[in-house]
Amino acid sequence: MPSLLTRVPARIAVAIALLALVPVLTFGLLKPEYLAAAVTSVNVVLIGTSLFLLFSPHGDHAEHDAHGSEV
Repeated sequence: MPSLLTRVPARIAVAIALLALVPVLTFGLLKPEYLAAAVTSVNVVLIGTSLFLLFSPHGDHAEHDAHGSEV
């Protein structure tokens, strides 16, 4: 039985992860610590970008050997 994470497309999961910016922005608007909110929002964006790059499709390296010819 596939898990929930294997059934959800990676780009949807990353978009959901970026929803974490909503509480960060709320925190930044309600508190006078703008630097903390800025650092937190940069962290959320970096994590979302990392997840996007991790789960995005890559080239078909498995079908080629080290010299670039097809196997």
